[in-house]
Amino acid sequence: MWFFKKTIVNMDEELKGLSLHEKLAYFYCSYVREESVDPDNDGDAVRRWEKIMVSRRKARERVCILLNQVENTSAANVRQLDKSYRAKRELLLLAEGTLRTSSSAGPSSSSNRGGPLAQVETARVNNELLQECGALAVFAEQLQRSIHAFRGLNFQHLDLDQVDALIHDLQQDMVLMYLLILFNANKENVVFDRQLMVIG
Repeated sequence: MWFFKKTIVNMDEELKGLSLHEKLAYFYCSYVREESVDPDNDGDAVRRWEKIMVSRRKARERVCILLNQVENTSAANVRQLDKSYRAKRELLLLAEGTLRTSSSAGPSSSSNRGGPLAQVETARVNNELLQECGALAVFAEQLQRSIHAFRGLNFQHLDLDQVDALIHDLQQDMVLMYLLILFNANKENVVFDRQLMVIG
């Protein structure tokens, strides 16, 4: 019981030292986060990041590949759609801090020790890496596509599976944009601020 109380006190002290942006990120990682590692679907991604996380260059290369796969999607090409789906999921796991891109940052899965504060730090490192690789433009375009697709629904002939898929895509794209902006805002990054202004 004493250890539990001491842990809560330490957690309160750590939370007091966080900025507003970091507190928002902590709240998201504690209560809102939805993506968790699925051993069957995400095993390859976890193993890949365990190998490349010691190299910043390899991590950047992997993120660039993922962004390219998400950006170049063709509804007519099933293989491309599958790659795009897997790439977006991997980007979400990175953005939420579930996967780590640095050997010094947080847990490699949500089941590891460290808790939300460690996951916030991992998410911060990951989102800074995503921004370095040009994620803002890609995420903004994907979000606009999702919004456009949702607005184009024919409500007289609704396909519930299609609606669910569109809502899921929209939700994922909103999360990616939200976390990227949350962790990269107020960093006195002129390039990032200018990109945000252009996007509106």
